[in-house]
Amino acid sequence: MSVESIGSRIKQMRKEKGWTQKQLAENAGISEVTVRKYEAESISLELDALDKIAKVLGVGLYELIDLDLKQATKNSESGATGK
Repeated sequence: MSVESIGSRIKQMRKEKGWTQKQLAENAGISEVTVRKYEAESISLELDALDKIAKVLGVGLYELIDLDLKQATKNSESGATGK
């Protein structure tokens, strides 16, 4: 199973709703350019904007970033075990 990035999750959930990037941006109250850059992962993600995106997509913030957190935990644990 591959680990999806936050940008990929945003894109996937947006497409499941049948929305364009512009529609997601308008519903979330952020710019279309921001949505585009988040999906392309070309800018740093801001918590406030992620929270707005999660709300309009009908998911919790944790659900939006869940897979990345699980991967980060795995990476952290594998690095911490080599005492």
